[in-house]
Amino acid sequence: MECVTTVRYRVRFNGVLLNTIQPTCGLRQGDPLSPYLFLFVDDGLSKLLQQGNRAGAIQGLKVCRNALVVSHLLFADDNLLFFRADEEQSRAVKEVLSRYCKATGQLINFNKCSVLFNKNQGDANMNAVKNELSIYRDTFEAKYLGLPLPTPEGRLKADRFSQRVE
Repeated sequence: MECVTTVRYRVRFNGVLLNTIQPTCGLRQGDPLSPYLFLFVDDGLSKLLQQGNRAGAIQGLKVCRNALVVSHLLFADDNLLFFRADEEQSRAVKEVLSRYCKATGQLINFNKCSVLFNKNQGDANMNAVKNELSIYRDTFEAKYLGLPLPTPEGRLKADRFSQRVE
């Protein structure tokens, strides 16, 4: 990561190469390099989750019989994790997240995390998973990147895409 701390920029303005610019505050949100660094570092999280899946510690989601197992989806700095809702799997996911945080120095803001369960899940099991992961929010934002999210009840309907004036 040494190259990140010693970054320098050269800007061409009207065809003329200007003097070198060396930022003093490091990377900030909005920096053009920032999304690439998230993807680079998130690849480590992806590998840890795949390792847990191969070992059988994390059981992902299959949308149909012949589909691949999906244990996670990564979108820059947002992640969706899919696993069987029980205490053992929750512990395995928590261990993966802990290893990721220790390796990268990043922290997870659990106040921004949400958990969603199958409607047939028992209250005791849901509470055990929430407690293990320290995630108590069970609602999601209605939109992500400006697009409506599907609901657990079924598919997206056309009216979810229409503009509503309130």
